Amino acid sequence: MKAAIIGAKILAGPEVSTLSLEELIYRAASAALTEAGLSIREIDQVAIASSDGLDGRAISSMVTAGSVGAYRKSIINSSSSGEHALALGALQIMAGRSRLCLVANWAKPSEGPMREVDRLGMDPFFYRPLPLSRVELIGLQAEAMAAAAGPDCVAKLGAAPHAAPSADGAVVLILASEEVARGRKRPYTIVDGFGWASDSYWRGGEEMALMPSLAKAAARAYRMAGIDDPAASVDFVEAMDFTPLHLLMICRALGLCPADGLADFAGALAERRTRIRINPSGGLANRDYDFASGLAAVAVSHQRLAEGGGKARALAHAASANAAQANSVFVLEAA
Repeated sequence: MKAAIIGAKILAGPEVSTLSLEELIYRAASAALTEAGLSIREIDQVAIASSDGLDGRAISSMVTAGSVGAYRKSIINSSSSGEHALALGALQIMAGRSRLCLVANWAKPSEGPMREVDRLGMDPFFYRPLPLSRVELIGLQAEAMAAAAGPDCVAKLGAAPHAAPSADGAVVLILASEEVARGRKRPYTIVDGFGWASDSYWRGGEEMALMPSLAKAAARAYRMAGIDDPAASVDFVEAMDFTPLHLLMICRALGLCPADGLADFAGALAERRTRIRINPSGGLANRDYDFASGLAAVAVSHQRLAEGGGKARALAHAASANAAQANSVFVLEAA
């Protein structure tokens, strides 16, 4: 049995910064249920990614559980980011433990000192005392990729960041078993395959540019989806494009470009002439919601597939933790 996505909602914009975290989550969950034509009473499982460090609340899952309608329901919390909550929710569906699961993640960077939060995510003995945040680590990763790819790639891609500053927002997905999704007579997408992996703290030099955890996550997702050649099997990709060099790094780890043809692929990326459409939503420039960005990539992929009206496949990439230490890959197929 595979899991299906039957609804998705991204609640963002300047107005959400005036909402409390609890109200933001509640409105996003309510809107997702309304659009899916469901009530909270029909949901039998809730999966969230609630983090005390990010939310600035002691035992954050207790504060936020009510907002996602988890009262007297089964709830799973992944204290990391939204893509891991999605994996947990999908596994519940696949195991037959749930028929309808609500998956939620959120971001309120306007409320807290994100540089300090980033520092707390570092290795506590060696790296945490250093003045490092995501900004410096993204820069170090881009430098490692520039050295690995060579000056031709750097010249073609440029170095300007793709990502916009993190914004407040909440993302909610509604999952169902394939049987339930098919019986609703509405468009839905199948979670055809997914995988996740994490790198160690001890990365430096070339390893920062290789993203081994992404290659592992992709291999697992492809195996589950029965994909031998991702470059020929996927129609579009939504990826975490912190910088143009990161996008090249991600495509290489996903197996979408040959390792010995980086310069040609970099040129195709820069000119938007790759066979596979890369970030048709605009990437992180349009959907950077901190640790909810990965779930947002899945949400926009689902929406594009559901609106397309035909058979198509999408790949959604999510990265979290410092210097993209954790990576997840989801292969979605329009049903």
